[in-house]
Amino acid sequence: MNRQIRQVAFLVLVMFTTLALSVTSVQGLARPSVWESWSANGALNSDPRNRRTVSRNFDTERGPILLAGGTTIASTQKSDDGQGSEDYQRVYANGPLYAPVTGYFSPAFASMTGMEKEGNSVLNGDDPSLFSSRIKTLITGDSQRGGAVELTIKPEIQQAAYDALAGREGAVVALDPSTGAILALVSSPSYDPSAFATRDGNAANEANTTLSQDSSRPLDNRAIAGNRYPPGSTFKIITTAAALRTGKITTDQEVDAPDTITLPGTSHSLENYGGESCGGGRTTFSHAFAESCNTPFAQLAINVGEKELSQGGEELGLRLRPVHPAEGHAVDLPGQRLAGADRDGRHRSGLGAGDPAHDGDGGRHRGQQG
Repeated sequence: MNRQIRQVAFLVLVMFTTLALSVTSVQGLARPSVWESWSANGALNSDPRNRRTVSRNFDTERGPILLAGGTTIASTQKSDDGQGSEDYQRVYANGPLYAPVTGYFSPAFASMTGMEKEGNSVLNGDDPSLFSSRIKTLITGDSQRGGAVELTIKPEIQQAAYDALAGREGAVVALDPSTGAILALVSSPSYDPSAFATRDGNAANEANTTLSQDSSRPLDNRAIAGNRYPPGSTFKIITTAAALRTGKITTDQEVDAPDTITLPGTSHSLENYGGESCGGGRTTFSHAFAESCNTPFAQLAINVGEKELSQGGEELGLRLRPVHPAEGHAVDLPGQRLAGADRDGRHRSGLGAGDPAHDGDGGRHRGQQG
């Protein structure tokens, strides 16, 4: 073999090796490219633009979402298209009541929200706890089935909160104070996620247009997302904790309580609720806390400082996080993520579970087929 042939052969070998590495990286390791393990849109298998991965989620018999006690609020309905293949469609029981919890699973939009998204790895059967089930289906030739996600939501409390709002704009979240488990999570007005579960793209688009143009914003999850409400006087608890921790105040200390106070860096004057006076201009901190006086707490927050307030919020499970532009900026609970497996092999859900800020016993991903 002469020198030129050897050089060409070597070049071809290098090209085939490079191609093999690239294909392995993209298809085997789900990397955007050989030299890039992560892009601005995540790995290939989590990139929302990858419709192959997204479509795969909609061709699986998805597991159910259950309430505390076992009531099913989201299930999968199977139908035969008459051509030997099967279609799966999500069915939501009492959809508007539980929409803030379940979110939706939409084949038409190739998207998912709420627990459908947070618990997706279990619901579609990809979670490590379902490995034995996947091996079993591989041997038997059965279709892959997803696992069940059990929440801490109690149906009677959820219904009571929903009925109390009576269609008014607002939200209710009920927690178990001993564990942090979420017992109810309601947003009003709501919508029926079944409108997005259809495979009829025209119907789904029509529903989306109608709901998006509704001035009451039913698609906003007022409890945890969308255009959320400011924390208001509930934040005084965090201000108090930070002030006590830093020694800026004691419970019996007297504080100034003017009728109005000009906030620093602005010309805006803050007054007490309804323009009322708080202790005649000076009162004890305990009284200001009990009456939820605004002006003493505004001054106390200034004295504590932004850094200490932020730290105090994080210690109590609150932090600011950047989110999707449609949501703006939001206060986040660290428990809103999937936690590790329990010893019994079950996985805690992202709703009512995760950190002590959310749940110590919370919703669980049950490591079984639905």
